[in-house]
Amino acid sequence: MSKSNQDVDLDMRESQHTLVSDDDEDTVAVSSARRASRTSIASTSVSIQSVAAERSTYYDGDHRRNSTASIATAFQETSARVADRRRRGAAASKEEHKPKNKAEVKEEELVNREVQMDDHIISAEELEGRLETDFKKGITVAEAERRIEKYGFNALTPPEQTPKWILFMRELTTPFALVLWAAALLCFVAFIVQQTGSEGYTNPLGNEYENLVVGVALVLVVLVTAIFSFVQTVKSGDAMAGFAAMAPQNTTVIRGGELMTLSAKFVVPGDIVKIISGDKIPADVRIIEATNMKVDNASLTGESEPQTRTEKTTHDNPLETSNLAFSGTSCVEGSGIGVVIYTADDTVIGQLANLVSGAEEEDTPMMVEINSFVKWITIFAASLALIFLVVGLVRDGVDTWSSLIVIIIGIVVGTVPEGLPSAVAVSLALAASRMAAKNVLVTEQLSVVETLGRTTIIASDKTGTLTQNRMTVSHVWTDMDLLSADTLQANGVKDRMVAEDSSFNDLYKIGALCSRSEFAAGQNEVAILDREVIGDASETAILKFCELLAPVSTIRTHCPKVAEIPFNSTNKFQVSIHSLPKKDKHNAAHILVMKGAPERILDRATRIGIKGKECSLDADVRAKYDTAYLQIGNMGERVLGFAYLYLDAAEFPLGFNFDTENVNFPLEDLVFGGLMSMIDPPRESVPGAIQQCHKAGIRVAMVTGDHPVTAQAIARTIGLLTPEGEASGRAVVIHGESLLKMTEAELDVALRHDEIVFARTSPAQKLRIVEGLQRANHIVAVTGDGVNDSPALKKANVGVAMGIAGTDVSKDASDIILLDDNFGSIVNGIAEGRVIFDNMKKSIAYTLSSKAPQLIPYIFSFFLWLPPPLNALLILSIDIGTDLLPAISLAYEVAESSVMDRPPRGDSSRDKLVTIASIIYSYAFLGILQCIAGFTSYFILFGTGCGIQNGGWSFDSIWLSNGEDFIYSEADMTDSEGIVWTQENRLDLSRCGTSGYFSTVLIVRMAVLLTTKTVERSLFKHGLKSNKVLLIGLVEIVFIPLFLVYVPGIQWVFGTYPIPWYSWLVPFPYMMLCLGLDEWRKAAIRRGGWSSRNLRF
Repeated sequence: MSKSNQDVDLDMRESQHTLVSDDDEDTVAVSSARRASRTSIASTSVSIQSVAAERSTYYDGDHRRNSTASIATAFQETSARVADRRRRGAAASKEEHKPKNKAEVKEEELVNREVQMDDHIISAEELEGRLETDFKKGITVAEAERRIEKYGFNALTPPEQTPKWILFMRELTTPFALVLWAAALLCFVAFIVQQTGSEGYTNPLGNEYENLVVGVALVLVVLVTAIFSFVQTVKSGDAMAGFAAMAPQNTTVIRGGELMTLSAKFVVPGDIVKIISGDKIPADVRIIEATNMKVDNASLTGESEPQTRTEKTTHDNPLETSNLAFSGTSCVEGSGIGVVIYTADDTVIGQLANLVSGAEEEDTPMMVEINSFVKWITIFAASLALIFLVVGLVRDGVDTWSSLIVIIIGIVVGTVPEGLPSAVAVSLALAASRMAAKNVLVTEQLSVVETLGRTTIIASDKTGTLTQNRMTVSHVWTDMDLLSADTLQANGVKDRMVAEDSSFNDLYKIGALCSRSEFAAGQNEVAILDREVIGDASETAILKFCELLAPVSTIRTHCPKVAEIPFNSTNKFQVSIHSLPKKDKHNAAHILVMKGAPERILDRATRIGIKGKECSLDADVRAKYDTAYLQIGNMGERVLGFAYLYLDAAEFPLGFNFDTENVNFPLEDLVFGGLMSMIDPPRESVPGAIQQCHKAGIRVAMVTGDHPVTAQAIARTIGLLTPEGEASGRAVVIHGESLLKMTEAELDVALRHDEIVFARTSPAQKLRIVEGLQRANHIVAVTGDGVNDSPALKKANVGVAMGIAGTDVSKDASDIILLDDNFGSIVNGIAEGRVIFDNMKKSIAYTLSSKAPQLIPYIFSFFLWLPPPLNALLILSIDIGTDLLPAISLAYEVAESSVMDRPPRGDSSRDKLVTIASIIYSYAFLGILQCIAGFTSYFILFGTGCGIQNGGWSFDSIWLSNGEDFIYSEADMTDSEGIVWTQENRLDLSRCGTSGYFSTVLIVRMAVLLTTKTVERSLFKHGLKSNKVLLIGLVEIVFIPLFLVYVPGIQWVFGTYPIPWYSWLVPFPYMMLCLGLDEWRKAAIRRGGWSSRNLRF
């Protein structure tokens, strides 16, 4: 070997040695990434697979530059530069970030504690003195009682909660509700005035209880809407309840030198706790003794693999060091002893609870839009009412104030869309129901359904969300070949087992035997991949992989285990010895099998199995091994090495007593069997879902607690990081430590990348990422399943939790739960959100289109003294009777086109639920058209006398002073044909005109409903059959006027009168005109240009 080649080989071996000393599960990936950046590799003749040069973007101050290293390498360099600059400018950086609200203050406090905490760094003796405890004997019982008085119980403080009655009162006092309360109050005042016989009050057209009925109806509208909203917005659970559920019930402590079991709530700082496999950690503890101890931090940090815990400090960051264990996590293997350093609210989980409770609740964008619209409607209604009141008092005198109240009631009722809140609420509930059928459950505000459709970026957790949260064997290296070993396909692997010259049988045998995992009992009928396994994630992956190839129980029965050395963090390998059923060609009675860190295994081997033969581990073999090892590492996979040794029967006969304490058997000169690599694989639906998101203009960012190289590999696999993005500098990977040290401005620059992966992030950092995205006016959806995700879930515009793997805390903090844990369901939810937005616009346009024909008659009646074409009760019958079902039916409309082919709305002011264009469309086009149709019928009926008398009344004979006398004069009046009309005749004619106006407007509204069914697609192409509820709505529109106009008792209540048959013919020309003009509008939109931008409602 040449000198240069020797240097490279030494360099590779040095890198591998570094790997062995690092206890992180993903260190193989880190080591590989480091090797990828060494330029010396490219100049050697050793066969090493190089990593394709990639151009990525990273930060150096406010500058950017390109690198030929991988994204991970750029990220590591960036982290070092940012850390150095922040150390030099710490004071300035501190000034740059000033908390703005309660949530930010809490976040800053948690970040500061992470930075300043040194309980994991100081010596054991110093910590013992600081906590005033004895690591051997613990504190005394009396001292524990004093500390309980000082620190309180080890339980999370429940947050202050708004009483439910206050929440209900808020629903009763929304701006919209206040307007209706005011109108109802006016109705009650008018009724009281009427009943007390106050002078100046006359309403000959109405029944004596009309104002009372209107007032009660308005109150009912407010109450029903408030109750519905209250029930939907009050959360079924409490985030703190989920946190509390994570707290262990009992724990074992050492006090006064004695072991005792007590409730975890009595644990205090300084207590010495004993932890064994299966225990939940009762508080934040520093480990002082550990024996093969591993903890499951998945729900807290997002790490999919159990994490080793030792008494050694391995990282300055307290959230990443191995000598701390956190409250609420679980010990899944081994045992340990720790000293309690934080309890209750001071624990990491307690800080998380404060972050969740501190996140300020905000209205969804849709509610902001609706509230803004209601505010302007309120101002308009109040202003109009005030104008009428002032004009009326000036024109008619103060004595007519009580009559003006009736007019004002009509103005308010005719201006405010009383049915809108109910229509919106029911439409959203229906949308939520449809989403639930697609495994997307809305947990809190129904309006979040529409918010999901606005989403511009999804910040997704990796473990359990983008991946299956199930470690899987992905590749095997055997016979000098790297093979795909996907457990769902096992491509090319199983064939190796039947080949006589294959060494894969040896690798399979090691994997099946050198394992402490086993299937839980009673699962023979369960699919292998779905079986429950007793063992950690890596052991589970190997067991299931082997079982897919051949029954593991068979080989374990034939080769029973006789001795074992469990895996530990010092040796980094596991050994087991098994007896053989009979002597074979190796003349052995036992086989020793070993697995562990690849370098440690390789160092103990001198031979390698190749095509059924044992060959020397020479430089060429090692070079090929390094190539495979590097290739796997760059895929972010965890790698284990395997070796075996047949023990000579003469030296180790059956019944030999193998001593695992004072080892009396060889652990060197082994035969290397190969490699197996594992990864938590992506969910099958994720790549397609991400592709759909990109097509829809939605960015997807990964935010995970896992290692950056692992996160990067998964991101590439699922299409979150693309070759184009990496080549163009639009992609970036950011470590949590770098994020911690970034200024707000630096973070804003980082977030502009199209493809982003955040790795090793803490809960506070996830929250900061969400706030940064929102600061850039993004509508952010955050997905997650663990406790660590809950602050970000709470802060996001849409928090999306996993229904199966998600913790109670994450579900409580979220707005939406994916019942199938399928990231692809989010895409369905976004599509549904976009459809509901389109349909809400249609529903609102339809609802508002009734206001012009309700308001204009009052204006004409007030200023021209026309007999009123409409009254308040009939207006309410339209708003909360006739219009409600048709408005709701529009929520059932299918999409006109592919909603996922257009960019997201975000918080764009150009495309809101209510726009200038939609107001013009609803009021000026549809509203005026209905109003003209109604007045046509009104004047025809007055002109023909409605069958009451043979004569009739022209327009000039029923307006101004004539109109006033027509209604209020008790004297008989003669029409132009000389027919005498009594006041009762005239009142009946006025009621008939009102009925004609009312019925005609409603029939024309059938055409209005059909026009609002589509925005741009022709109604004749879209069809009617797809929406059966709308067809029922059309029937209801016809039924209501028939019922109110022709049923005798109802006529008295609503002030109606039977209209002649010819009045029903009036609406049809206007219906045809409405449909024709709207088809022209839609055709103009489809042609594009100015019309497309300005004619949409």
